Parts: sequence; C-alpha cells; structure tokens
Amino acid sequence: MGSIQSFVIEDSARKKLMDQKGIFGQDFAELLAEIITNADDSYSRMEAETGDYSPKKIDIYFDRRKDEFTVVDFAEGMGEKELTDIFKKYADDTSNTNETNKVRGMFGRGATDVLIESSLNNKENFLISFKNDESTKLIFKFDENNNKCFTREELSINEAKKYRDEYNVNGNGTIVRFGTGRKYPKDVINAITDYYMLRFIFANEDRIIMFYDLNEQSSTRLKYDMTYFDYCDVLCEETFDIKYKDFKLKANLKMVFNPDKNKNHYILIYDEKKAVYDDTCFNREKEAGIDKIEGRLEIIGLTTFAKKMMNEYGETIITPTRDGFKTTNNDFYKDLKNKVDRYIIVACSMVNQSQDKPKTGMRDKKEWKKFFKEVNKYFKEELEVEIDSDGGGESNLELPEMGMKFVKDSVPVKVGKHYLVKLLINPNKIEPGSIIIINHDGNNIDIKQDRVIFINNPEDKVPFVLVDLFGVNITLSQQFITAKCKQYEATLYYEVKNDDVHLPSYGFDFFPKELRKKPVVTRTATMYVDINKFKVGSIIEIENNNQDINVEYESIIVNEDQLVNENIARISLNITGGVFGKTYYISASINSRKVEFPIIVQESEDTPYNKSGIINDIISKESPVNYVQSYYDNDRNIVIVSNNIINKQQIGTWLEKHEYGNIMEKYAFYGILADELSRIMIREKSRSDKIAISSDPDEFFRVISEEKDNMYKLLLNSFEEK
Repeated sequence: MGSIQSFVIEDSARKKLMDQKGIFGQDFAELLAEIITNADDSYSRMEAETGDYSPKKIDIYFDRRKDEFTVVDFAEGMGEKELTDIFKKYADDTSNTNETNKVRGMFGRGATDVLIESSLNNKENFLISFKNDESTKLIFKFDENNNKCFTREELSINEAKKYRDEYNVNGNGTIVRFGTGRKYPKDVINAITDYYMLRFIFANEDRIIMFYDLNEQSSTRLKYDMTYFDYCDVLCEETFDIKYKDFKLKANLKMVFNPDKNKNHYILIYDEKKAVYDDTCFNREKEAGIDKIEGRLEIIGLTTFAKKMMNEYGETIITPTRDGFKTTNNDFYKDLKNKVDRYIIVACSMVNQSQDKPKTGMRDKKEWKKFFKEVNKYFKEELEVEIDSDGGGESNLELPEMGMKFVKDSVPVKVGKHYLVKLLINPNKIEPGSIIIINHDGNNIDIKQDRVIFINNPEDKVPFVLVDLFGVNITLSQQFITAKCKQYEATLYYEVKNDDVHLPSYGFDFFPKELRKKPVVTRTATMYVDINKFKVGSIIEIENNNQDINVEYESIIVNEDQLVNENIARISLNITGGVFGKTYYISASINSRKVEFPIIVQESEDTPYNKSGIINDIISKESPVNYVQSYYDNDRNIVIVSNNIINKQQIGTWLEKHEYGNIMEKYAFYGILADELSRIMIREKSRSDKIAISSDPDEFFRVISEEKDNMYKLLLNSFEEK
C-alpha cells in the first residue's frame, strides 16, 4: 500500500479578491456606511458612559478624481493595544454593544473589509486613531501569502500634528481613508443621505455631519428628514410577534400611502436602537400598488437575537454587512415574511381602490352647473362664509412659476367663520393626482382638509384647490400655514380676529355647539365662560361615558390665562377617538349649569378634491348607516345612500345611472336633496350662532320645513321650473 499524503488547498490571490469583492454590492454608499456607522457608534458609547448628548461632529472629505473618502470623528479614539486587539481577529465581536448604548456592531468585519478592499483596488487606505497621548496608524493589505493583514505604526509628534492640523482633530478621534472602486453618481450627496442604512443617523439632530467636496471646494451639512412619513395617510399600523426556537420578538409595522416616495423605498427594517438591517418589500416588487407604499418595521431586540443565534447556535440571521437577511429558508424569516405579507397585500388593495377614478355625481353634468353656483352663493350669503375667489380678478391670475402660490399673501379670518382661499397650481410642475399637504401650528385655526388631491379642471384658466380655514382662537400676532407638494411650497399668513366675542348662553356653553371629526384625528372643542356668572376659580366637571371617545380632562379650573376679554374666558378641550357613523355626547357642568356637547364622527377623507365651496358634488354611495337617505361628508359632498330602502323604491334609476326614470323620480330626488340641504344650512347656522335651535319640536320642524322650501325653490329656479 502506497503512502498517503495530505495537502492544504490554498486560495489563489484571484479567488481571495473575488471573495473580497463579493462582500459588498456595487453601491459605494454601502462601504461608506460602515465607516460612518462606526463613528456614530463611537459617539453612542461615549454618550452612554458620560450622559453628554450634546451635538457631535463627523466630517466626510470626498475626492471624486482620486476615488477617495476620508471620514473623521472626534469621539473616544483608540490606543495601540485596543486597535491591535480589535483588528487582529477577523469576524470577532468587538463592538462592545450592550443594553444601554446604541452600538450596531455585530460581526467585527466592517472597517476591515472596507480598508482591505481599498487596498485590493490599489487605493490608499489607513486608519489613524488618537487616544490621549497615543497616535497610531494602521494600513490594511494582503501579505505575500495572500492573508489579510495590517501594519501598525506609532506616529511621530510631527506626523501626528500634520494629520491633526489637516483635519482639525484637537483631542481624541479617528481618521479613516479609503477608496471604493465604484462609480459615483452625479448627485453623490443625495445618494449618501438617502442610503437606507444611514437615514436615521442623518436625521439625528445630535449629529453634525459635514460633507466636503474637495474637487468642487464646497461644504454641505448632510441631513435627512424622516418626519414626512408621519404626515402620510396610514394604510396599516400593527404589532405582532415573531417566534423562532426559544425566542419571541415583538414587531411594530406601519405602512403609509406615499405616491411621491423614492422608488427604492420599501419597508425599512430596524431595531429599537435604530440599527438598520434592510429595506425590502419581501419579494413583492411586482405587486400592483407597491410603488406608492412605504413602510417601517421595528423589531425589538433584533440585534441581541441575531448575536445570540450566531454566538450560541452558529446560525447567521443577518448578513455580515447588515444589508438583509442571510437566508430566506429558516423559520424566522418565513414567519416574518408571512406576517408582513398579509399586510402588504391589504395595503396594496387599499391603494389600488383609491387609485380608481373617483366616482363623480352631478357636478360634471352641464345642466347642473347653474345649481352648484346658485346653491353655494346662497350658503355664502346666509352664513357669511368668506370666499377669496380670485384675489383681484380672474384675468390677473397667472400660472405660479414656483409651482404653487396662494392667491393672496395674507388673509383675515374671524372666529367661528370659514375662510376659503385659492391655492393656485401650475400643472406643468405639479401633476394632477398629486397630494398637497397643508400644515399649520397651534390651535388658532382648523384646516378642513389637511391633504388635498390636485385635480386639474380644463375649464380653469389657472388651476387651483380651495383651502378652508376655520377661525378657532384669536391670534395676538400674524401666523402662517404652508402648502407643500414635492419640492414646491407656498405660504399664507393669517390673523384670527373676533369682532363679536361669543357670549355664552346662561353664562357657560360650547361654541361651536357640536364637533365633527374623523375617527383617527384629534379635534378641539371650545367652551366659553362668563366670569360675571361663574367666577375665576370655578371648576368645570367633564362627564364622558363613552368608551370609544377620549377627552383630555375630567375637570378644568377657570383661570385668568383663559380670559379673551375682561368678561369672557375661552377654554379648549382636545377630543380623540370614535367610530365612524356614530354620534357621541359628553357634558360639561359648572355649578348648576350643565351643557351637552355632541361629537359626530364622520368618514375619513378618501379623495379630497373639493373646489366648489360649501357643496362640492352630489354622489351615491353605500353606507353602513343605511337608515338615513342622505348625509353630508367631509369632502362637502351630499351623499345619497344607495342601500337605503326608501331611496331604492323612489329613485332607483338615478342610483344606477344618475338619470331620472320618470318625472316622479325627479321630484322625489329634488325632495331628498332639499331635505339634506336644509339640514346642512340649519346645522351651519347653529354652529355660527346665527340661529338658536328651539327645544319645541313644532318650532324646530317649522324652521327645517321653511329652509327645505327655500332649497326646493332654488332647485326649481336653477332648472327654470315653476
């Protein structure tokens, strides 16, 4: 029998280069993220130890021509021994992450891989760290046996001073230089700030991250605004558990409708320390509607779990570069995907339904244009709603060069009154279907619709949307609202005044006398107290027996800070919750005076495209509250309930075709419409304190009948019928 020999199979230099190249993808930002994350982690360790959370700086120097980044932090730095211990063992856990700091490290590879790859690309690389009196420089490379290695050098005083002076490092800190060997886009700054692993770092106000372009000789502070997500319409918000082996992790998922999102934004996955691991849609890229959905998935304890799985079970859950899940075959990923999948499908379905062309009713019919004009004119005259129609004449209006512009720079708004002002839109810059977000601070006004979908009406010389301001509280100085869409923004200044301060009935009441709200928003009810009848120091007791409604206070003490003049105090009360279609009642008592306050929960705003004043359109729709024939929705539409049994019998053809089957059906439709219009008018007059609703049923029905008669006549006159 011959002798048996064994041989070690050595990897060639080519193989090692291929393996090294396979660690990172083709995005240069992935390599840069490793170094920036290390710098941020170093600050996190300092903050956990010292409690000093003051803003801290990271400098990034970029030389496109040399393919060279230099990243500088001014954190804790590392001495010679610490550097050697950290880098001599590849893939060892040296991050010092724990329960109190926010360190992301897990694999002990990031900086080593970046610097080794820089060496393989024949780019300069080094890591210089200053720690107290030590100044140590490491250079990474492959040795003659094709093994990863680094050289260590203690810098002389003059060499250390040269680097300190060049990068303004006066105390401890670290300088890392490397090349990526990747192509760079024209807009490098946007590519860096939008890179998913770095968004939370750039959004952190306690990090001052400066980007210096050495070729352009320019400097920019890198920031990323993540707050836009909170202003998008929520599609789902769920909490669930992910189970694997003996572990159970809690996950918080939120998905929103964002038609303007970056195409590479899907569901950002991170842990409670804001360590980001993926941005994925779980292979649902081709799902219809996914292009308008953005999500955030927080998995509590993901870093700790992944480390335990790796250290104790030898199982890798997260990729070494923390850019996704290592395998999709284990039960952890399958459980996560299955749970997120169902929410993605539901969210896509909601988006697809909302993208269907809105079903219009009578507004687009030529013969109804006169009616909408006359009925809104009538409401304006009766309610004294101020409508800023053209700001100086329709002929003077031009397409706004800046994308959009309010027709006036400033407007006066009265307490308890609506003010409708045009926001002019340039359709060459803002596409029809875009969402315009209306923002304002404080509680001086109420914005009827804080998100408006722009629909371009070809008949408008200058397209516009109407913004409805409702005066709530007097302003002491000029305030402003902003309208935003993509990169475009417009500002409107306003003041809320009160020529006639509301005088509360019997010394104490709510005004307006009812509150209309969506289920998911917080709205403010306002109480008025005559301190000649109920003195400062009196206690208002709030009674709320509704499980679905939350009221801010159980009791409130009347104090001098609430006075709007020498006699009247105004007190705000925030109200949240409620179920669509229900009306709730709370009550407020002060001494022997007790006032009931109705809270009407209306449907959510699906496609707000109102442009026509008080009455926008007349449409048909099924309703869970099918015992009513009609109602007035948040988009100022009169909704004829299509599943109401009386409507089915009386106006069946209109419900199906928006046409009348015969003369009797037409007048039945007029009757339903006049009935709803009269209720809207009485309700608005009551809210504006223009009429007092009588407790006498006969008197109440007389007022309603009189208003209904006026509305019916208006309908007949609009169609020239007698």
